[in-house]
Amino acid sequence: MIFFEPLFRLTGFAVLFLCALNFGALSAEDEEAPWPDGHRLNEIPMFGEGRLPERLQKANRKLVREAYKTGISLTKSSNHAMERGWKAFNSSDTATAIRQFNQAWLLDRRNGAVYWGFGVVLYKRDGDLKGALKMFGRARRMQPDNPYLLVDYGRVFEENGEPDAAVTLFLDAVSLDPDTKYAYVGLVRAYVKANDLGNALLFAYEGKDRGDPISDEFIAALEKIPSTDNGLPADVKLTALPEWRP
Repeated sequence: MIFFEPLFRLTGFAVLFLCALNFGALSAEDEEAPWPDGHRLNEIPMFGEGRLPERLQKANRKLVREAYKTGISLTKSSNHAMERGWKAFNSSDTATAIRQFNQAWLLDRRNGAVYWGFGVVLYKRDGDLKGALKMFGRARRMQPDNPYLLVDYGRVFEENGEPDAAVTLFLDAVSLDPDTKYAYVGLVRAYVKANDLGNALLFAYEGKDRGDPISDEFIAALEKIPSTDNGLPADVKLTALPEWRP
């Protein structure tokens, strides 16, 4: 939803090998067969967990053994699948994205970024708020020091009427890295929704200075609002909030 920084670069041979592994665990028939929720088996996070047939579990175990033989660590192989998944997601191809995230999960189930990816897809593709938050929570436990994960996590709360929970996550993000992109957009949006216009203006200044897309017009509009504990006065119209990256 926000950014994904490539974690590493593989050799050309490794890339070709891992691309060949991409969908090897599932036959064409399996990919086409939809489950009751309307998605193909390999487009469900973790292949639906307990719903994976035994023969496919065996195929997946074989896939992991083959990956071992390359001499590339499973963590790096998993990270590379995540990189491909984020690239697909940023191109609005959620089907390919979730398949890559599943590949990453298969290769390294301790990779916290995998659950981040699952959360994003569940939220953006399926509108599954409960499922998305569960995945984000798991991702955070595994990657507690990833500020960009925290921004995405906070965005889900901010967009769903939980500004206080969002503020906590955005503040955690900037405490880890004060230059975290879109953290200040999130703080401004959440504080406005929480009727805390003083902090909204404070972080609008800070975010503007650090390069977040917060306009001078928005800041000027906030500056004109009388200081009050009751939020935005009824007769005051605020220009559009800073926008998230799509």
